Amino acid sequence: MLPLLASSALAQPAPPAPPALPTLPASAELKPGSWVQYAMANQRTGQALVLRLAALEREAGGQWFELGFTDPSRRTLLMKILVEGTLIAPRRILKAIVQPAGQQPLLLPERLARRQLPTFRPARDPRAQRLGKVTVKVAAGSYLAEHFRVVEGGRRSDLWISSEVPGWPMVKLESGDLLLELMACGRSATSQVKGKPAQLDDRWLGGKAPPGTPDTKGGTSKSTSKSGTKDDPRRDRKPDCKGLPGADAKKGK
Repeated sequence: MLPLLASSALAQPAPPAPPALPTLPASAELKPGSWVQYAMANQRTGQALVLRLAALEREAGGQWFELGFTDPSRRTLLMKILVEGTLIAPRRILKAIVQPAGQQPLLLPERLARRQLPTFRPARDPRAQRLGKVTVKVAAGSYLAEHFRVVEGGRRSDLWISSEVPGWPMVKLESGDLLLELMACGRSATSQVKGKPAQLDDRWLGGKAPPGTPDTKGGTSKSTSKSGTKDDPRRDRKPDCKGLPGADAKKGK
């Protein structure tokens, strides 16, 4: 994914560029409204983020998907991408919109839009070793999940998959220093991008504002929803994916 650079044309500095995502499992068909939210942490460096994935409406021969990266100070970087094909096998990126916290959304030029989509794999990866079912307890609840192990390039990844999680059926991932755990999920996602997107001028990427760009230095804008709250990945409706309430977790290794 493209690292977003702060520039003089964008009055507020963007959040740190999101880290590269591991290849995550996804369903072959993602129903509009499906969403998941993960706590994502590097156990060696202590870096932590909240990752939100959402499947949105279909239009113009494609489907919109949204990724949100929220840092510990609750600043959210949003990426909204119109994909032709599926997430597992995308044919083309039709549009891409980015919105750093507190800033106007930007419609990316085509050459940059193509670089925004991370890689996803089938939920049932034929290369994965199946290790059996186990009850896994995470912030979203307890889930009866299948434990899979994938070894690529000498790196071992352990994944716990449950059909109770919509769209992206992963409950937990351990891959090297990286840990992802499901925080919440549901089937009623709406876009968190607010405002009309402006076309990104390529000259902004060089750190210079195009001629005529208003100077907004000194502003202290903070991203808000319609209700006036700060950026918060929990703004979707009440989660309706359910684990196993009251189940005791077993060590999933």
